[in-house]
Formats: sequence, structure tokens, C-alpha cells
Amino acid sequence: MKKLMLIIALISQSVLYSQSLWKTINAGTGLDLNTVSFGSDLVGYIGADDSTILKTIDGGKTWFNLSFTGITFTSQLPDVTYIEFINDVDGKCIVANSDTIIHYTGGLYLTNDGGLTWTSSFSMCTPIKTYSFSDDDYLIIGSSCFGGKTIDIIKDSSLQNTVYHNWGSEILYAIDFIDTLTGIVGGDSGQVYRTYDGGLSWDTVQTCTNNTILDLKYVNDSLLYGAVENELNTMIFSNDGGLTWQFDNNSLTFFYPTMKDLDVSKKHQLVAVGESSNSNQGVIYWQDTVGNFWQYDTDNKLLNALETYGDSTIIVVGDSGKILINKDFSTSIKEENISKRVVLYPNPTTNHFSIKTKGVDNIKMNDLFGREIMISKRLDNTYLFNQVSSGIYYVTGYINQVPFTKTLVVE
Repeated sequence: MKKLMLIIALISQSVLYSQSLWKTINAGTGLDLNTVSFGSDLVGYIGADDSTILKTIDGGKTWFNLSFTGITFTSQLPDVTYIEFINDVDGKCIVANSDTIIHYTGGLYLTNDGGLTWTSSFSMCTPIKTYSFSDDDYLIIGSSCFGGKTIDIIKDSSLQNTVYHNWGSEILYAIDFIDTLTGIVGGDSGQVYRTYDGGLSWDTVQTCTNNTILDLKYVNDSLLYGAVENELNTMIFSNDGGLTWQFDNNSLTFFYPTMKDLDVSKKHQLVAVGESSNSNQGVIYWQDTVGNFWQYDTDNKLLNALETYGDSTIIVVGDSGKILINKDFSTSIKEENISKRVVLYPNPTTNHFSIKTKGVDNIKMNDLFGREIMISKRLDNTYLFNQVSSGIYYVTGYINQVPFTKTLVVE
């Protein structure tokens, strides 16, 4: 009995329960949300079931259903299961089935206009994720037709090399790079593969588990974490660049979660999301600083993916339109006062606007899809633009490091 109580005490001290961090955001849909990516601090995208992509242009505060063309959805490929944007407009998405992986099916699409139009791109039979160094240079991981775990290396938008790590039906699910040369992938059977030359050659490492590795993330060039499809030991880590691995016993809880996705913020917060195996709940783990005790929270919806952006903003997406964020979007009194001081004129306008308020900087103009409009500033605080369609636009900026957003109507 004493031994049991000691185990319970150790577990309860290792993972700290917290409910105060996460705020719920209205997604505007009840569909399952599968994947999320931010190309900048303001513009982000969510891939969902039923041929749906959501977009935000205000840092995740509000989301709208994006109208787009170019993607072919079928009964076998009905959902957007992965999405990756490297900036506001250039991105990739994978179309598949979110409920189950159907071998030898899947589609990769590219966009260069903020998701409005997509073009089909070369990919292996079962693409799972991409990892982009630039719009034209990236890796695709997943499984090829009877080729097992596969990596396609794309250079200058052309296939440079294909790497097969086994034959059969096994799949790669996880990929991360710490620079353009040093990276790691993982997947079925608990194996990881490391590269030090940008993917041209790879070694093979058996980790401490035989279960599927769903995600991998570098904290630094030595420390890595992995999320494993194992309800008893869902987190693993390595202190030597991925050569040897061990279970993270500090992540044990009575929810017995399986974590699906990992990320590390610029302020070195480590976050993981997934689902409980015994209570049909979503679970979030996070460390305010890597190496501290895990904190955790639960949600009544299963959680599928997360993204960190800015210095420390974390957004989580899950089933039934669930969006959670560790950011309070309520406007401070200081921001309200600043916004009231800023006046744009003329408004409506045709090709320019001026700002009466002094001390403004970092002025940007964006359309409703988040695309930045090129503007030029004159000495009299007038900003010029041309060849802009009629409609509503956002003008953002700062006064004494306090942000503001104003609406501009172009006729």
C-alpha cells in the first residue's frame, strides 16, 4: 500500500494540473480540425474535414471559411489532413482521410496566393507531411507504393532524390530539422532516421519503443522530444542528438494519453497535444521552460494538432471545431485609447490614405485574405497604393509599441 501511495505521489508531482491558460476561440464550424499552420504572427490556416480550410488574418482571434479552387476531393480523399505555410501566401496541403490512412492514396497541393488557388504537385502514394526550407525546396514524408517509409527531396520544385527506409506498408509520420543540414524523421516500429547533409544520406536508430512515432521536435542540437502512439509511455526524449532515447516518466498521468503533435516556441516552451485513452478527452501537456515539470489540461474534445507562433503564442485544434489558444484577445484600455487616436483619411479612398496621429510606425495594409498590399510612404505621412480592387482592407501599425488596427474602404 505504501509503495502504491508513493507511486501516486510521484506521478502527481511530475505533471501539474492547470486550467487557467487556455481560451476557447469560435471556429465558425463544428467540423473536426486536423492541422494548423501560421505563415506569420497574423495569418494562419486550419485544415479540416469535408474539404474545408479555415483562415485567420488577425492572429487567430477570428476565423473564416476560405473559398478556394484547384483541390480534388473524393470519397477516399475527403479531408485536409496536413497544412504548412512558410509565409502569408506560400503553402502546401495534403488531402487524405482523417479517420484512417488509406494506403496508396493521398494528394499534395501547392498555393502561392494565400490559399485561394491550389495546384496538384508530385508526391508519393501516401504523403503524410511536408517540411519546407523555402517554397521550392522541401521534403515529403510518408509511404510509397510498396516502398514503405519514404522521403522525397524536392529542390527547385523538382524531385532530386527519393529515399526508401524499408519495403512494405510502414509509414513515416514525423519530421523536423534544426538547420538546413541536420534533421530527423520517424514513424512505424519506433525507428528514427537522422541526416547531416540535408537528406542525401540517413542513419537508422532504434529508439526505446517499438510503437509508432507520431511527431519529433528539436529543442536544440542535442535535445529532442518525440510523441509516441503508446498510452503508457507517450513521450520519449534524447539528450545526444537522437542517438539514444528514453521514456519521459515525468509525463505519466492517469489519463494515459497518446500525444499526436509537438512544438517548441521561440521562448522554449514545449507543448504536446493528443487524447486520453480512458476518458474520451483531449489532453494538452506543456512546459513553460523545457526541463521543468509538465503541466497539463484536458478538454471535452479530442485534440489533433498545434502550432506556436510569435514568441510564445500556442494554438491547439481538435474535433468538433475546437480551437484553444493561450492568448487573451480582449483589448486593453491602452490599446482602445490608441485605436481611438488613430484616424485614417480620406476613408473611403481610391489610391492613398493619411494618418493624423504622430508617432506611428510599422504601417501595413492587408486585404481580407491576409495578403499584404504594397504601400509607399511620403514625408507628409501619406501612404500611396495602386491597382487595388474595391473592398475593405485592414491598416495595422504601432504607436509606442502599442498595436492598432483600422478599417479602410477602397472605392
